[in-house]
This record gives sequence, structure tokens and C-alpha cells, in this order.
Amino acid sequence: YLEASKIDFKVFNTFSHSDSLPSIISIKKNKYLWFLKFIIFSSGDIYHLYSPNWIVRITFGIMSKIKKGIFIISIHGNSISVALEGQNAFKTKLTKWMLKSMDLIISCNQTIMDDCIIKAGVSLENMVLIPAFIPDEDSQNLPLPKYIEKFQNNYSPIIFCVGWVGKIFKGNDIYGIDMALKLIQNLKTQFNNIGLIISINGGNEE
Repeated sequence: YLEASKIDFKVFNTFSHSDSLPSIISIKKNKYLWFLKFIIFSSGDIYHLYSPNWIVRITFGIMSKIKKGIFIISIHGNSISVALEGQNAFKTKLTKWMLKSMDLIISCNQTIMDDCIIKAGVSLENMVLIPAFIPDEDSQNLPLPKYIEKFQNNYSPIIFCVGWVGKIFKGNDIYGIDMALKLIQNLKTQFNNIGLIISINGGNEE
């Protein structure tokens, strides 16, 4: 959408390698050092952060105070809710400060939005709720492809999992695809006709 709208942008990917677009830059080494340099030397009109890392979020809050621009953070999962629980008073205080420093907070569910408003004191005007899953209304009435219908009719029960395939961190498959395959292997003794569906996320190169 950004490219189609001819908006100048860059995406810095610190999680995985991606070279599908020249505007997507993978940061593979010395990520914290890179982030520090980015804070000091970068220039832009809008900065958008999506990271569950608490230190990175707080640093982003500091960046919003020393740089010009609009600062946006997207929040998924329960990391912010946990940080606002108050078990660590210092962490809770800094989290509230960071949230109030943002020009806009994008929440993927109502719970996160409520926590930011009620527990952190963020103004409703600085919040927007965009559900993590937005169904395509035009596709709701479309018939399933024949190969999916055939699979559903030929296998039962069916286990479904979603994730990236081959994402390894400290020797472990992050999305547990290996565990799903092992589970199917073990259940074969009880359910001879069991099926597995894997929805693979990722860019074209993955």
C-alpha cells in the first residue's frame, strides 16, 4: 500500500532476514548498537515501532522526546498488560511514561486498549483498535477450493497450526511446527486417519 501510494518509507526488520523489497532492511548483528545509532542519526516524519521488547519500547519513548516526528507503537499480546500490573513499580512507571509519550497507540484487542486507558492514563484520542484478524467480507461467501474440501472429507480429526516454518531460536523451533509433526506421528496409533494443516506465514522468499 505504501509503495502504491508512492510514500517514501523504510522497514527495519530485526527479527528475520527479508529481501523481498529494497525498502525492507534486515538488521542481523549488533541490533542494540544499530538502534542507538538510529535514534541519533535517523530523520523522518513518522516512526512506527512494533516490538515486544520492553527496553526497546522505553528507548523508543526517549527517542520521541529528542526527535521531531509522529511516534506510533503497535501492541500485540499481553506484554503491556503484564508491565502495567504493578509488580515492579519502576517498570510500571516507565511503561506508563512511554505510553503517554506516544502520539498514537495501535491496539490489537480491547483488553490492551482498556489497560492503556485505565491503568496508564492514555487518552482515548491517542488510541486506535485494529483487530489482529480482519476477515475479508468479500471472501466469506466464496466456496472452499476443491482440494480443501477433499482434505476435510478424507481426514478426521484435523489439527490446524499457524506459523513460520524453520524459525529457530536457541535451538528451538519458535512456532512449534516440529512439535506438531511429532504430535501427529504419536496420534497416528490412535487416529489412523488424522490430518494436519499448516498455514505458513512469511514473505515470498520463505
